[in-house]
Amino acid sequence: MELDHGWQQYSDPATVHALNTPASIVAALTPHDLMQFSFSRTGGGLGPVSDTGGFHAWAGPPTIHVEADGYRLVQISPNPSGAPLTAIRPGDWKIQRNSGGSLWPFDPMSPPTLSAAQGGLPAAGDYVQVSGTLWEDVYHPHSPGTGESGKTEQQANQARSAKDCWHSDSLNRGSEGRGWSEIHPVDLFQRVNEARPSGPRRDLLEMVALCGGGTFSHDLHVGQPRSGESIHFEEIVNPTFTVRPADVVTRSLTPTADGLHIALTIDRPGLFQGNPKFFAGYHVWIASP
Repeated sequence: MELDHGWQQYSDPATVHALNTPASIVAALTPHDLMQFSFSRTGGGLGPVSDTGGFHAWAGPPTIHVEADGYRLVQISPNPSGAPLTAIRPGDWKIQRNSGGSLWPFDPMSPPTLSAAQGGLPAAGDYVQVSGTLWEDVYHPHSPGTGESGKTEQQANQARSAKDCWHSDSLNRGSEGRGWSEIHPVDLFQRVNEARPSGPRRDLLEMVALCGGGTFSHDLHVGQPRSGESIHFEEIVNPTFTVRPADVVTRSLTPTADGLHIALTIDRPGLFQGNPKFFAGYHVWIASP
């Protein structure tokens, strides 16, 4: 699911941490989200901007994995992990899916809208509000596979190689460590198509994840400014996943006719060991000076 950095919060801000600003989204995600789940804006699995000589450079929209848990009623596999749960089932979970094998608080295949009407089968491009627990899943060294998240065999191999680079050195937490962020479980899933922004967006947020030494060049396209308007931008660095910021030896951020040109070079200076890493978001928008 692609995150929206401009949505209006419907819940109580005192009890819900909203991912609706560029800064909050950049802080919540990890590089693994980008390699695992992000899609190009024209659809299909995302491939790297560069993947040569041990340099893994990825760029794409901020995307988060969502898992809606069901309450298992019957054993669905021969493995012990597929056995039914033994706790008391939730009394208000009445929707059955998985051939009647699980209960749900709402129908995940026909979630309600804000007006509580069933919305039908979710479709690509639906505008939805999701709330639940935000946490970080474990490292998945064998994922994605071919076809997973729409990736070709080459893209899947490149994604796994890049994830291995991000899992190395100071960010190595063993087989259980640093993976992707996700909303799991989902407490609320609502279509808000009636609140979908009208007209083309005039701002853009994309994530950049660089691991290994190399030079990165990428263009973001937000649209043509009207008379009296210009391109504005901000770079939001995630400090948790940016290892040794001094390794960014050159940085050039240049407004273009319809967006922003990014040029970065990261390197291993001096005697420092390990892969340099850089993770940031770039917010680009059109406005009056």
